[in-house]
Amino acid sequence: LGSIMILQNVNRAKIRAQQSIFIQQNVISGTVTSGENKMIVTKLIGLLQQIRHSLERMIVAIQQLMVMSKIREQDIYPLTKRLLESKFQTTMEAMKQYKTMCEQKREQIGEQWFDIGSQLDGCLLADRPNHFHCLEGMANLLRELNTFIGQYDREENDAIELSYALNSVIHGSGDVVVTGKGCYNCNIYAGGTLTVHG
Repeated sequence: LGSIMILQNVNRAKIRAQQSIFIQQNVISGTVTSGENKMIVTKLIGLLQQIRHSLERMIVAIQQLMVMSKIREQDIYPLTKRLLESKFQTTMEAMKQYKTMCEQKREQIGEQWFDIGSQLDGCLLADRPNHFHCLEGMANLLRELNTFIGQYDREENDAIELSYALNSVIHGSGDVVVTGKGCYNCNIYAGGTLTVHG
């Protein structure tokens, strides 16, 4: 769950850590992955931010329509459906992607991701009106979504640091730093900055 520090070589091994990985020597024919969950979280948060933006705009549109057209609270459900079909089609696509990714990564993410998804489903994809289909319900959901996203906005990326790599795969959610002779025949993905000194 935490960081890993290896004082010698990594040879034909798979190293995985939720946080940083520091290898003082070499990686030869190995796979090194740090912050794998954070890569998934980053994608899910991106989708939730897209959905949040649409929900904010939808609430404003509903408020304007209620003032201008004298729409009542009980008309919010059909209005939400019409808005999703006409002006917010990308929201439906983002919801589908979010649900699919949550299902695919079920083993790697917590139950809270499914909880927020089911609440969004209840508001945006419901078959019949429910407690979300009033301005107060939508505002509460938006507040909860903001709080949920806020927990993950502040997370820092993790680093991988090693001397040199040969015939290896290195995948990090943050910076990757190679301090020694360099990298030969390697695939490297860095969510942050890749620095090779050799």
